[in-house]
Amino acid sequence: MATNKAYIEVLVSIAAVIDKHMRSPTMLQDDLETASKSSSRMTDKEKLLNAVANLLPRHPKERIALAVRTDRTQIFITSSDDTCNLLELSPYLSGLWVILRDVAQFHHAFFLYLRERKRRLDNAGDTESKVVDEKNDERVAQFAKEGRDLYGKLGELVYARCRGRMDHEIKRRWKDFQNCLSFLRKASDMETEAQSTVIGIADELERHVWAILDGKIIQGPSGRPLGLYTLVAQLYLMQKKAEFKQHVTPLSVQYRNGEKLVPPTTSWSDNQSVQLPESGFDLCVYLNRVGAINSSLEVACISSKHSDIRNLFSREFTVTVTPPRYQTPASLPTTSAEWTAFLERYADREYIRFLHPEEIVRLLLEAYPPATSPVSAPARCHSELELFAYLYDKGIAQEMAKPPDGGEKEDLYIATSHRPCFACIWYFAVVRWDLRKYRLPELDTRYDFNRSTFPWQIPEGKLESERNVKYLFKGDLTGRLSSRFTEYGIAVPVLKNHIRTTTFKSAYYDHTCELCSSSEHQ
Repeated sequence: MATNKAYIEVLVSIAAVIDKHMRSPTMLQDDLETASKSSSRMTDKEKLLNAVANLLPRHPKERIALAVRTDRTQIFITSSDDTCNLLELSPYLSGLWVILRDVAQFHHAFFLYLRERKRRLDNAGDTESKVVDEKNDERVAQFAKEGRDLYGKLGELVYARCRGRMDHEIKRRWKDFQNCLSFLRKASDMETEAQSTVIGIADELERHVWAILDGKIIQGPSGRPLGLYTLVAQLYLMQKKAEFKQHVTPLSVQYRNGEKLVPPTTSWSDNQSVQLPESGFDLCVYLNRVGAINSSLEVACISSKHSDIRNLFSREFTVTVTPPRYQTPASLPTTSAEWTAFLERYADREYIRFLHPEEIVRLLLEAYPPATSPVSAPARCHSELELFAYLYDKGIAQEMAKPPDGGEKEDLYIATSHRPCFACIWYFAVVRWDLRKYRLPELDTRYDFNRSTFPWQIPEGKLESERNVKYLFKGDLTGRLSSRFTEYGIAVPVLKNHIRTTTFKSAYYDHTCELCSSSEHQ
């Protein structure tokens, strides 16, 4: 008899394809926001862990999940890449930890100096304290130089490991970036001074991004070559300038949306505007992705300002890289008839009718070609699921849920380097809601539907054998999806006494019929 495992994996594959190709915005977003916590409520520790997790992957396809047990300062890491091992990861983390500790001490010393300076000014009767900056305070200038050196040192360490990810982001849409810059230089009916400003910004963007990609040296104001961290930081600072927001941002939106534009040699009154095709390229999103590693560095450094995080960096720590967890996934349907049979049986059970089942089947066959669908070889689960299964199997998750010595419990938080897929978020929501024991892993709303491709699996282990999470997850998944399918016009509800009886038969149809009609799974 088929199992909850097979039913779940096929249904997740269907949901991912429907949501990716047939809905915009995503129909599952409300569920994800309910199942997760907004970033504004994240603790400093959670922000730090997410930032560190983003500083670990060596290449674009590597996914990292990370958890920390602070009472013993144990760091647990699961990588989607089997080549990740303790010998290469531990020295990198040690170097990262040391520099972040120095950054934490730097922020603390700077804070104490500013507080003491303000106290002295108040005692002197200077109630309108002057602005403290590098120009009017020699000690502040020293602090500023020390901070820049620390950040540069941290960036040098991280980019030595992660640079390939940034280069990938640059190259992935390099042609779109170049076309957008060409548009900024040409398509504008602004006055000469504003147009000159836009052209200057476009030239600076190209110069910096090309220098990052090609390894070219750009001299800073002091004549020293700028490191990668500083180059990327300057891209961020450009976007914050008033000229960028006033002139470049509106034009980049026009380029993305393909709005009507006026050639520079004409005016609106000439009625010679042209309609560009919608490019879908967002310049600001592109620059933010190029600067994603820098953003994580900034978050890690800012989090270190807080006393509890500063104390965390002062401790010695141990690192555990969890072993890969392979499982044999279920086989997906391989023909149009088999996919149709599964959709019909699911629709019958949920009292809905798909409006365009043939289109769904076409998309499914494109996403999962028959030549690759039958998977017999074991495959990895998603990293965050593997890490939680490891922690539960070892009893660590249970221990962290117990208050140590009568004090407050330490919530188990699993940070991820990439956005978890909707199925992973729902799985953890089921664990929290149904078991009423763990507040984990508060994954923010960092979802990615492209990752919910077959095979997606629930890990086997102690939790599954004790709680039968697959059964709980299946009930939650089927109900939520049927609700979303009807809400967003993918399907319509039907009365229970008007369920059609299909006459189609196939091996896969019989297989799923047996699963869905089993009294065990009703």
